[in-house]
Amino acid sequence: MNRIPLSLALLAVLAACDSSQPLIFPGDEVVEVNDAEEVTEDEASGSDPDSSAIPLSIDEILDAGTIEVDLGGTREDRGDIARTEARDGSGGFAEAFIVNETDDTLEIDNLAFDGLNVYTRGANTTPARLSDVGTIAVYHGDLVVPDFLTGADVEQAVPYVALYDESEVIIMDDIPADATPEEIAAIEAAARPRSTFTVVRTGDYVGFGFGGFGYDRAGDTVIADAGQATFSGDYAGLRVVDQFPELLVIQADVQIDIDFDDFNSGAGLKGVIDNRQAFTAEGDPYPTFTGLNRIEIDPATVPAGFVNSDVVQLPELRFVVRGGGETIKENGELSGEIRSRYVNPQNGELETYEEGAYYAIIAGDTTSLAGDENGGEITGIIKIEGPDSRQLGLNLQETGGFIATRTQAP
Repeated sequence: MNRIPLSLALLAVLAACDSSQPLIFPGDEVVEVNDAEEVTEDEASGSDPDSSAIPLSIDEILDAGTIEVDLGGTREDRGDIARTEARDGSGGFAEAFIVNETDDTLEIDNLAFDGLNVYTRGANTTPARLSDVGTIAVYHGDLVVPDFLTGADVEQAVPYVALYDESEVIIMDDIPADATPEEIAAIEAAARPRSTFTVVRTGDYVGFGFGGFGYDRAGDTVIADAGQATFSGDYAGLRVVDQFPELLVIQADVQIDIDFDDFNSGAGLKGVIDNRQAFTAEGDPYPTFTGLNRIEIDPATVPAGFVNSDVVQLPELRFVVRGGGETIKENGELSGEIRSRYVNPQNGELETYEEGAYYAIIAGDTTSLAGDENGGEITGIIKIEGPDSRQLGLNLQETGGFIATRTQAP
């Protein structure tokens, strides 16, 4: 994968510097979150039984979980959009991402004890570190940092792990024939992948720890006004639990379908993240069960050294279909609820297991296929929480990202 600087950057700080460009976010900005407007079931509802009433406006969900980055100038004029995680006590602390394609590193700012801010790409070295989850790159923070006076090792909050992926399409404005060198430099500096996402988390804290996410789009979008379309791609997530120091990397498939004809009040959207598999940060498979009822786990499928209670349950995640209200904003942004369900072993009832929100954006032209010059794609983030399936009293948080593209039928 060709590494190009991550594009969630303020135009004012963009500058050509070797092969990297800075990405700066507002750090101490106070974000006011209003309670979602209460609506009746016939105004807006969801396909999930627990979603009898959902916010009419996508902005209500976006404002509760993200901060829109003020790009300004050329980037805003051409339709670029960028969002980062809202500050919520654990997430939303990362303020800068810099991807360096020369040495394949990722620099992240404002996370204490994550090394010297430079995350290195995983490789099959000693100790082993996961390098990829499908098409998604995996970066790791330092394990120790030397005391600046004595050289003694200072242990870090490990593992700090970051995920990054980018579109295969590069967006760059046309260069006029009479452009000055300064104008050419500014246009080239604004060139970037059409969409990107980054997620960073650690499993070292009692609690969900600190981290952040960001996603963006370069250029405008074309949204179809009729027909149906399907998008698919790779998903990767970082899963942490409270009260226990652990981080698991999740691999899965994502598929999103859009009905541009109905609902009459706005397009219908459904999606699923399935085939979820857990790995350690070192790349070792972790026992995973994707079904709804843990009683069905076959002991023979549990690796040596583990017991049934060690198996992490990862049923498919379903996007809640929004009926009524807003589904896709005019600028291509999407947001809504996402949930998984499982069978409660105590009463046999089907219950919500993990729940949260997805934050996404359409890039390119949804009337064109991937592989075309401007074929459509959806880039997004999910953030969910729920009870840990392995031990009562523990709670999980999973934050992940994906880029799903229009693909040719097999």
